[in-house]
Formats: sequence, C-alpha cells, structure tokens
Amino acid sequence: MKANAVCSLFLQVFSASAILFGCSAAPVAHRVIGQDRGQVSIRGADGTVEWQYPCAHNAHDLQVLANGNVLVHVAPNRIVEVTPAKATVWEWTSRPVAPYAGPVEIHAFQRLEDGRTMIAETGNLRVIEVDAAGTVLSSVPLRVERPDSHRDTRRVRRTPTGTYRSEEHTSELQSHSDLVCRL
Repeated sequence: MKANAVCSLFLQVFSASAILFGCSAAPVAHRVIGQDRGQVSIRGADGTVEWQYPCAHNAHDLQVLANGNVLVHVAPNRIVEVTPAKATVWEWTSRPVAPYAGPVEIHAFQRLEDGRTMIAETGNLRVIEVDAAGTVLSSVPLRVERPDSHRDTRRVRRTPTGTYRSEEHTSELQSHSDLVCRL
C-alpha cells in the first residue's frame, strides 16, 4: 500500500472513530508555531506558511505575543523577541551567577501580562523575571535533587496565582522557593 493510501485510510478510520465517540469530525482550524530543520514557522489554519525565522538551535520553547512578535530560543542560553519583519527588539542571554561557574541553559520562558519575562535557567538553578531593560526583578532558587542541565527547568510556567509550575518535576514553587505541592 502506498504512503498516500495509508494516510487516507488512517484519516478515514480516525474520523469515523471521532464520530463514533461523539467528537467533532471538523478539521482543526487554528494557527500553529513550531521549529524544525533550522526554521521557526507559523502556519495558518489552512496550512500555509505565514512566517519563518532562521533558528539553528533546537528550541525548547516559543511564544507568539499579543503584539504579533515572537519569543524565540536562538541558543542554549539566549532568547530574542522578533517582530514579524524579523527585527530583534529585545534579547536575554543567561550567564553563570557566582558561585556557579558552569554552563547555563534556558529551557522555558514566558512573557507575562505585566510585561516581564519569566526565564527558567539550569546551571544557575533559578527562575527569574526580567523587565524590558534586562533588570532581574525577582529570582527564585530551585532545589533539585539530581541536577541535570538538560531537564531541570523544562516546561516552567507562572501560574495565575503567582507561583511557578514545572511539569518536569511536578512541583509548584512560591516566589520565595517554598514547595507548595508535589504531585
């Protein structure tokens, strides 16, 4: 069976299953951002490429902002805010904070409603919030049982209540690093 026939058969079975279990069989219709093969791309609901930005780094996080700009993870320790015209209008580079002197990587970031940017750093083992000028406004140390620069801070997000949640460690931290809960 040829690949196109297999894909068609899969879609027919998937659609039939969706109808059988009460799910809508309507096609998905929303924009998607992703990164692969050296490009960050935004695809429209119709599948067309609306925007691309070169990015050789394997991004761990991406965010389309309300103003249309995009936060892109361009190096292990660097994120940039890029306009639709591909101009860099903001950037952050994480560096070791004494007494730590090893490599620092960013695995999660989030532009917050107040304009700050939350950045989760491995190496430094902290979650910081910085302003547009690059001033660190808050820093929450992370307690990690087995430090690993490739997983300590993945998928960190600030919650609506102001705590930080990490799906990697299934824990929630308050702004002063007290453990709120461990799932």
